[in-house]
Amino acid sequence: MAKHEKQAFRNTAVALDGQDFEACTFDGCSLEYEGNEPVSLRGSTLNNCTWVFKGPAANAVQLMGALYQSGAQGALLVEATFNQIRGLVPPAQAGASAAVPGPNEPAPRLQ
Repeated sequence: MAKHEKQAFRNTAVALDGQDFEACTFDGCSLEYEGNEPVSLRGSTLNNCTWVFKGPAANAVQLMGALYQSGAQGALLVEATFNQIRGLVPPAQAGASAAVPGPNEPAPRLQ
């Protein structure tokens, strides 16, 4: 991973794949992520930036949107995923509720 420390990025497109940003500042940037390589944004500040998802990352975002729009169970699955990202649900617990129930099964409950 290419490392960037305490750098300021302003009004520019920034490709995130394979980059390690630590304590950087992004002002008015277009943050582009394809999902081909990990990225790190430790301690960085994002001000008035936009996200651009391409390739596999765009496919993952589209899938999350489709799940959310599919009905109550899909919406719960997406919410459980975001709760895991937020650290509100341990990964094992979130994974246990990740299966979308069938039409006659109760929706998973978040604890």
